[in-house]
Amino acid sequence: MPNELILVVDDEPDILKLCDRILSTKGYNVYTASSGTRAIEIARETPLDVVLLDIKMPDGDGITIFSKIKRYQPEVAGIVITGYPSMEAAIEALRHDISSFVLKPFTPGELRQAVADALDRRQLERDYARLQTLIPLYDLSRSLMTTVDIDALLDQVVDIALQETEADRVSLMLEHAGKLSIKAARGLPEDIQIKKTETPIGEGIAGWVAKHGEPLLLNPDVAMPPALDDALTRDEIASAVCVPLALKDRVIGVLNLTKLESTERPFTPSQRDLLTVLASQIAIAIENARLFHRQQTLTHELAQANANLRGLQQAATAITSRLSPERVLQTILDGCAGVMENATISLGLLDPDSKSIEVHLHHGDSQTRQTTTHQLEARHVEMIEVRNKTTEVLEEQLHPLLMDAMEPTSVGEPTSVGEPTFVDIIPLSVQGQVLGAMAVGARQELSETDIMALRTFADQAAVSIANARLFSDLQEGYEESRELNRLKNEFIGISTDRLNTSLSLINTHAQRFSESIPEDLQAELEELRDAANALERQINGLSELSNLEPGGRALRREPVAIEEVITTIVNRVSPLIEAREQDFRIELAADLPAVEADRTKLEIVVSDLILHAAKSTQAHGELGIRADATKDEVHISVWDTAPAIPAEDQTDICDTPLAAVDSVLQRTRSSGPALPIVRRLVERHGGYITLDSEPGTGNTFKLALPLSPAPEG
Repeated sequence: MPNELILVVDDEPDILKLCDRILSTKGYNVYTASSGTRAIEIARETPLDVVLLDIKMPDGDGITIFSKIKRYQPEVAGIVITGYPSMEAAIEALRHDISSFVLKPFTPGELRQAVADALDRRQLERDYARLQTLIPLYDLSRSLMTTVDIDALLDQVVDIALQETEADRVSLMLEHAGKLSIKAARGLPEDIQIKKTETPIGEGIAGWVAKHGEPLLLNPDVAMPPALDDALTRDEIASAVCVPLALKDRVIGVLNLTKLESTERPFTPSQRDLLTVLASQIAIAIENARLFHRQQTLTHELAQANANLRGLQQAATAITSRLSPERVLQTILDGCAGVMENATISLGLLDPDSKSIEVHLHHGDSQTRQTTTHQLEARHVEMIEVRNKTTEVLEEQLHPLLMDAMEPTSVGEPTSVGEPTFVDIIPLSVQGQVLGAMAVGARQELSETDIMALRTFADQAAVSIANARLFSDLQEGYEESRELNRLKNEFIGISTDRLNTSLSLINTHAQRFSESIPEDLQAELEELRDAANALERQINGLSELSNLEPGGRALRREPVAIEEVITTIVNRVSPLIEAREQDFRIELAADLPAVEADRTKLEIVVSDLILHAAKSTQAHGELGIRADATKDEVHISVWDTAPAIPAEDQTDICDTPLAAVDSVLQRTRSSGPALPIVRRLVERHGGYITLDSEPGTGNTFKLALPLSPAPEG
């Protein structure tokens, strides 16, 4: 094939010229070198396809020179030119991947045929290597696309990369917040802390590949990008390749493979290219796993939220009775004993805080139970925290306990000497977190059915233990929340009481000053009184917001005269009504009965309704209050001549008066939170509030309070 690059190495100028002429006429690009040193220099700078070497050179034999060239170009084919063939030379040539011999003297046809055969063999070797790589690549791609557990996926990737490329070290790094961190690795030295190693994008070899999105092949004496001249800091590394894990729009990580100085087969460009293809499949698989995990999480959260809303009240009682840790452990032991009759069962639960294992032991022969706590040794703590060997630690702790428990303890008990003891230890894990282990010991070998039943039960037991612990944590958090809420309400109550006392003094002195100060200062005094009244309402609102919460202060019921409450509030708000020159009317039925109510809160209700009507009614408008009674209720109505509330904001308040009024008030003319508080305060007294709004007639809020004390709502 034309355009291939051929290097001819011979110390005879005539041979060099002859080979150049013979091969050039066939379209090959020919380089010549009269020494081994010059041949190696050319190989370092120029990619070659075939090297023809004289076996006898002044500065070394051709086979040795070819071996040095192979260090820089692993896939180059070699042909030896010699006039003195021998069996020893042929064997040595084969050991160094020499394709064939050309015997001097040779014809042009023999030389061309030797080169053509070497190129064909080189292509076959490439195709075979590519095929050998494509087969696991295809199998891996199929496996990757069906794996949705991201941790298992990453472990699978590094294991196959290590196996198929004969690398000594493999690491897979993923990008997060502009940094690369190792998520899976094999063969790394101990001084590299996998969980803590981070590389900023753009720094080092991996950072450069992630930034530029280009694969990088690193072999000794091969030029690298200028920014990476000092990046390869480990002397033991002989060859390395780093490929980006790239999606269409971004790089999500890198895959690093390293061969140490002892290797004789450095990474080749073909391997780099195949790893690049593999990396693209890995990136897609990782993204799919992430998307699947997100979907699972969202689906689980939505289902959990719906379940909580539907069964919150029912679950509260059930959880209290069913998720007691003691009852859960009792149920687990009972269940195992039911599956494996006369078996000895050990249930070990890991406590990371106290670095101990709590062991619950059921003796199959005597049907007795005991609980003990075993403190972990320092080496066990290191195995759990550093090497993630939790299961192994549990096995080491539980196995001897089972063996001891199955030995006879006194004379007269059945002996088990000579009888085999079979122990099966099953981890108790939830979402990858090992909570403990369940060990079952029996005199006979456990059947496949027994083991399957025990493993299924262990999965259920682990979930039950996790739920019991979670419920215990929730209980503690709930109690803390209740205490904080109580302290908050107490603080608000004390603060509002003190502020109200101060405001009362301000209002009292303002009233006294109004009788003695000059006329031209009356307006400023009135503004002071308005501001004090507004502040008082805000303080009362803050207090009521606290009282409306669960745990808020209870109503202080007492017999309250309705006409006294109305008179007090009218006197309090009259300056505002007079300033707006409004016509305020009072209509009170004779002999209004008293109601059992909290006077302070009832005054807030009446005050807020009148103030709302006064602010909604235009200057010179009309408004008023009326009160009457039936045999069961007292009715208080506050009316105004303000514009009617739009029809689309009105609902059938007769069916659901409280919800309807709350909706209307918050969407129309409510001045802050006052009217919703009014609705809630009336409800707490066992009453209700309705709205009558007609175009041209104004609006009427009517509240009804029961004469007989009602349970606080």
